[in-house]
Amino acid sequence: MTNFDIEELHAELVNSGILTEDQIEAEIKKKAREFQGFMSMEAILYLIAKENGIIMESSLSDHEIYQVHENEFEVDYDELTIKISDIQENMSSLVLLGKIEKVYETRTFAHKNGTPGMIGSFILNDGSARIKVNLWNDQTEIIKNEFFKENVLVRIINAYPKLDRNKRLEINLGKKGQIILAPDDVDYVRFPLLKNLNLSETTIPQKIQIRDLHERTGFIPHVEGVVAEIISFDEKMLDKGTKTFLLKFLIKDESGIMHVIAWDMIAVTVLKQI
Repeated sequence: MTNFDIEELHAELVNSGILTEDQIEAEIKKKAREFQGFMSMEAILYLIAKENGIIMESSLSDHEIYQVHENEFEVDYDELTIKISDIQENMSSLVLLGKIEKVYETRTFAHKNGTPGMIGSFILNDGSARIKVNLWNDQTEIIKNEFFKENVLVRIINAYPKLDRNKRLEINLGKKGQIILAPDDVDYVRFPLLKNLNLSETTIPQKIQIRDLHERTGFIPHVEGVVAEIISFDEKMLDKGTKTFLLKFLIKDESGIMHVIAWDMIAVTVLKQI
């Protein structure tokens, strides 16, 4: 299809009066992000029309509209990228860009049906904020890459946020999620906070007072306090007989006191240290 034909379709959407030009552009970006750049522009425009009750003549069948068209048009992932500080719980199909701040050790676990699984995670920092990214099962393979290390730039495509046990947002990859190491097509003019971000430089973590934690969301990198009380340490049996550990304790500083919960072998390690 020619660019002229696509412009005519775009104009027809605008002339329908149901969607404004800004709304159409927002829908195009949403579909491009959702289909990872593998749906043709023609199909995207017809799909937007169909979802909004706009009748447009099309040579495409419903099957063809949803059919994958690899590299039909190039997606500007920089334009689709959202800052970590702007992430909200109800978002989906996120595109993120940032540097690896910390990589955690990959560990194994048992699913509820008894099958083994793997989880790896790392902290992503884009200069606006930082957030924990979880990788599950086959997704953890990228952590084995020798270039997957601190201060390396990564682009995450098709991710979604989810609250952890402590009601903090974390990032997970969707089924078609991707992590691109050291992307070479980044326009740093669009990311001034990221341009000069160097996580290799030694920095002193900012001390956060316990009384201020209720005002914070997302990943909290550093909290200092004194153990005030060990509440309990229990061995728990999960579904299918999987064993885990749960430690509950209190820490305090000059501003207040807070509950802390640790699971699995982290609970054991923490208990030995306190």
